Amino acid sequence: MRRIAIDALSARGGGGWTYLVNLVRELERDTRGFRFTLLVHTDQLERLGATRHVEVVPLRLPSVIARVAYEELVLPVWARGFDLLYAPADISPLFANVPTVVAMRNLNIYDRRYYDTARLRWLERLAKLGARRVAKVVFPSRAAADWISSHLGIPPDRVEVVYHGVSRELFDEARDEPEPGRYAFLPAAIERHKCILTAVRSIRSWLDPKLELWIAGGTTDPAYRELVAREIESSGLEHRIRLLGPVDYRRMPGLYRQAQAMILCSELETFGHPVLEAMLTGCPPVVSDLPVFREIAGDSGWYFCPGEPEALAGALNQLIERPDERARRVAVGRERVEHFTWKRSVDDLCSVFDRVLKEAAS
Repeated sequence: MRRIAIDALSARGGGGWTYLVNLVRELERDTRGFRFTLLVHTDQLERLGATRHVEVVPLRLPSVIARVAYEELVLPVWARGFDLLYAPADISPLFANVPTVVAMRNLNIYDRRYYDTARLRWLERLAKLGARRVAKVVFPSRAAADWISSHLGIPPDRVEVVYHGVSRELFDEARDEPEPGRYAFLPAAIERHKCILTAVRSIRSWLDPKLELWIAGGTTDPAYRELVAREIESSGLEHRIRLLGPVDYRRMPGLYRQAQAMILCSELETFGHPVLEAMLTGCPPVVSDLPVFREIAGDSGWYFCPGEPEALAGALNQLIERPDERARRVAVGRERVEHFTWKRSVDDLCSVFDRVLKEAAS
């Protein structure tokens, strides 16, 4: 049986962790004829839970520098016992003796309009060097593939698009309690590229004076969170805005289902899981007009010009004033989301592995 090593050492939270959990969950159902070994940080074992069909190798590393050093120096040696190495977090070893597939999904590494640090510049350099020697580079959307591959100079024949899925099972298992209140729901980390201020500043132009804005998400940028908090305080609309902080995933279905709309103001995204979650629960997505959101939401979305609070308010007001059109787009979303399953995503990913191994053997 062909053996695949997965380097998940960098998966600690956010979208990277969500991806890993759903990948492992699907592989536990069906390994597609492969044998998978997952390299994961020790403190994530409890969160990952027990596995039967995916072998888990825990490793404790004290810092990001130690992790990257391990991935560049030790991982290539360890991976010799496998047929293929999968690196799902942008960075792949510069030297490895086995075919390697890398997934690129963090646009902040390549587009540093919002965060420009020595760490990100260093990661971009590593990503670019690693991409030169891998067999395939996987992206979660065509929009991400076009932008990043052009930026890094990745040849088209090494580019693969494998869409992520939505966790229908996790939503079905969740505690779906009604959430009191009339609100628009913004499920995003309070970080600069998510452009939370656009939503906050749009509220004055909402036609419904009782409609609140509920924001669910943590932050790795305390300075930006403070900026958002000051904006809320100075607006005089504190009574209409709730900062929920990080929310237990079991609450998310109820928050989506009771919301009048789901809002995303991001100006930098490679996919956007909340769009799928909104469509799954019948919550109309009101999102910034980015190619990736058009690609995912299609005709189910209500779009506004990024960074323009008045445009956001206009889209939300239309949604509320046109209940028939809202119902039509919700129906479109429910149908469209059926194409985005984790089974299909992992099927497509394993097809990439299979082609790479066949090419390596020829």
